[in-house]
Amino acid sequence: MIGVGQDSPIHRVALLTVPAYAGAIGADLRAGRSPTVDTLRFVRETINNARFVIDDDFDRIVFFARPSPTGDQRWDALLAGVVDLVAQEHQFDPPSWTSG
Repeated sequence: MIGVGQDSPIHRVALLTVPAYAGAIGADLRAGRSPTVDTLRFVRETINNARFVIDDDFDRIVFFARPSPTGDQRWDALLAGVVDLVAQEHQFDPPSWTSG
């Protein structure tokens, strides 16, 4: 992963970042697969994996970087809402891309 060192939990634990999750959701949608439990798993894992990066500003920025659109505004809004929720729960400012 660009920008994170070997000591980063993103690298050490092999975390998928929010952009990676958005890419996986988008790939499912482009392949014509309807959202499934596996697709929702990406959202749940985002919430769970955030705990690994909340204490380090740089890791948090990389993990919560602006994702590419999934191809469905509802999924984009869900990811933004999840990131905003995690930010509130862990008391840090949400990324600017989550507003609006």
